[in-house]
Amino acid sequence: MRKTLRDLADARKELLEIQQEFGRLQKRIDAVRDSVVDALVSFGRTLPQWSIPLRPQEATGLQT
Repeated sequence: MRKTLRDLADARKELLEIQQEFGRLQKRIDAVRDSVVDALVSFGRTLPQWSIPLRPQEATGLQT
């Protein structure tokens, strides 16, 4: 009986450690995601806004 209680206590301690590590990893994931989003938005602002026709007809204004 005593060993079972010790096993449960050890399991709870390990579970708590895993939950804390998960929380730290989630924060890192969020930080990286935010950084990537910021970089993409910043990059998008620096790109020239070209108007490229999708079809050759649009380039000449001809309709077929």
